[in-house]
Amino acid sequence: MLKDRPLLKNTLIMTAVALAVRGIGIAFQSYITSVIGAEGVGLFALVQSAFTLALTFATSGIRYAVTRLIAEKSTLNPAEVAPTMRKAFAYACVCSVAAALALYFGADLVASHWIHDDRVAQPLRVMALGLPFIALTAVTGGYFSATWNVRANSASYIFDQVVMLAAVFLLLPRTHGGVAESIIAIVTANLISNAAGLAFGLVLYIHAKRGASFPDTPIGSVGKLSLSRGNSRDKATGKLVATAVPIALSAYFRTALNTVQHMLIPIGLRSSGLDASASLAAHGVLHGMVFPVLMFPSVLMVSAADLLIPELTAAQVAGRNLKVHNIVTRILKLSFAFSLGCAAVLFTFGGVIGRALYNSDQAGNYIRLLAPLVVVMYMDMITDGLLKGLGQQLYSMYVNIADSAVSCLLVWQTLPIWGIKAYIFMIVATELFNFALSLHKLRTMLR
Repeated sequence: MLKDRPLLKNTLIMTAVALAVRGIGIAFQSYITSVIGAEGVGLFALVQSAFTLALTFATSGIRYAVTRLIAEKSTLNPAEVAPTMRKAFAYACVCSVAAALALYFGADLVASHWIHDDRVAQPLRVMALGLPFIALTAVTGGYFSATWNVRANSASYIFDQVVMLAAVFLLLPRTHGGVAESIIAIVTANLISNAAGLAFGLVLYIHAKRGASFPDTPIGSVGKLSLSRGNSRDKATGKLVATAVPIALSAYFRTALNTVQHMLIPIGLRSSGLDASASLAAHGVLHGMVFPVLMFPSVLMVSAADLLIPELTAAQVAGRNLKVHNIVTRILKLSFAFSLGCAAVLFTFGGVIGRALYNSDQAGNYIRLLAPLVVVMYMDMITDGLLKGLGQQLYSMYVNIADSAVSCLLVWQTLPIWGIKAYIFMIVATELFNFALSLHKLRTMLR
């Protein structure tokens, strides 16, 4: 039985690892920018937005579903853990192979009709091959989170990044410096790391499963909720799908709208008077340079949210409402103090960071401009994680879809008129909108 789960300790471990990985990622982004330039970064961001849509279908909410269900079943009925994991692997295989085939054979269509740049077709085909690896890795990652196996999650993160960086530094210098060829080298390196990461994750999962210790029977006052082994196994698929589908639907709609939004940004900027190259460069500065810096400290929020799901789920199913209230209150207070400090640092040193990482005063100016928004962005992350931990994935789905729809509408209507200023306004308005609705729901649940 998993006892005395040290939430703060595990969060700090995951945060330290994620900070190291993301720090390497920002240094890597700086290197990529120096090789392919702002225009290349902008084009790569469009490739990633199209890939993210396919990835959303490939994973279809599986990581969250595994995290919540395994955390629940390890408390209520451990006999369901093994069949649930088998169903999860099968679910991930079906969804990811379907998404990979669609992206691989639809790459030319996406390149010509969505992104309007034929250079991205081959990178998309390469990225399609990695979708099954990523989806299956999400299953093992969900298991590690549910069982509080921080070491395995940390090792997986580090291994994946090390392999990816090694592959990039091996492949990128072999290109002739063209944007398209460089992007192909980068996505090939990602494919290699995806395959290696899955193999490593499966080894860790098999080892963790052998060492797992769960009770033979349901525990405490919730024992009456358990089912017989035969019946529970029969219901494993239905429970998995019922948990994953709301998250998947939310992700489908939101990612589709975000993809449309990213496609509209260069079009809107061109309509406002910028040429094609300048439009891609502006998009690259914001999404390839500024946002990675703004989101760098948020690894604490991501780590905490990942670990909060099993913690809150276990407390909720056991009927420990006071513990749920205490966890939520403590995390919100700590998150606010942390995000406020991060915003102050980014505002003060934004110019220095922009010049040091990208040799770009424009990037530094945007970092300082958006630094105050970091408080809202980080608090929204942790609030969303808390809601999911309490089983409010449907509400999060509605909020996220509404957020993305408003973003898309604002980009479509205002970008051609006011250019990049309109996009900045849209980011601020939608972040405030999303956070206000999520926080209201959380406060309502705690009353």
